[in-house]
Amino acid sequence: MLSQILDRSRRYFAEFHGYQWQRAASEALELNRKNLCILVLALTGQCGLNRHMFNLKLQDTDLCRLCKEAAETPLHLICSCPALMHKRSTLLGKHIMQPEDAKFL
Repeated sequence: MLSQILDRSRRYFAEFHGYQWQRAASEALELNRKNLCILVLALTGQCGLNRHMFNLKLQDTDLCRLCKEAAETPLHLICSCPALMHKRSTLLGKHIMQPEDAKFL
């Protein structure tokens, strides 16, 4: 099971983030099991956010619970959700991030 998760993570990094996925994968392997699971679920979008729950037909909408402006995905929350603008600015130094910037987190 863990090897399948790691393979899927490696494919994700290689396919969508073409940047030093080996380094990112080795950093991920240093995480404890709980945090590694959280990371993998977030990377694959299967983390209980509205977009995933809507795809499973467990929610009526995929809209973000915080801003109601876009689909609730990990990328939306990290990069562009207006409701998280202040927290994003405090933690990451930017009010709005481009998806390309998120790969360096």
